Amino acid sequence: MYNFVLPSLVAALGWGISPFFEKIIVKNTDFQTCFVFKGLITGLFGLILFLLNAKHFLKIREKYEVIKNKKVSLIYLSLIAVIFSYIIGNVAYLFALGENKNATMLVPLVSYVMPLIFMTLISYFVTHEKINIRMIIGIIITIFGLVFTLLNKE
Repeated sequence: MYNFVLPSLVAALGWGISPFFEKIIVKNTDFQTCFVFKGLITGLFGLILFLLNAKHFLKIREKYEVIKNKKVSLIYLSLIAVIFSYIIGNVAYLFALGENKNATMLVPLVSYVMPLIFMTLISYFVTHEKINIRMIIGIIITIFGLVFTLLNKE
């Protein structure tokens, strides 16, 4: 029933540990070096996965998703996701880590929590997913918590 919980916790662990090391790397080099190195490792890992199962991955060319009554290729959606998540997201995230002279946790706090709010709003407006009053209350509490933490960072 909740098969997603354990992998989600493992992802949270990875995302919780990585900023510590990324902050050290950015502090001792620069955000571009960290971005390139991270990209090379991610690319090599992706290439290995692709080579191990290329036939499965090539099926993506034939797949589409209907968004706002239009068929959109999964390749196109993947490209958009990579541009926003890896290129824009990682460059801005690593730059913020390098510019942040306060506690390491501030940048990941904003960078990892705000996407939940953005995703909820985009899902509501683009795919018309439902938002209930409890979700709205949760978003308000989350924003309040972020502002409270940032204003009291010491």
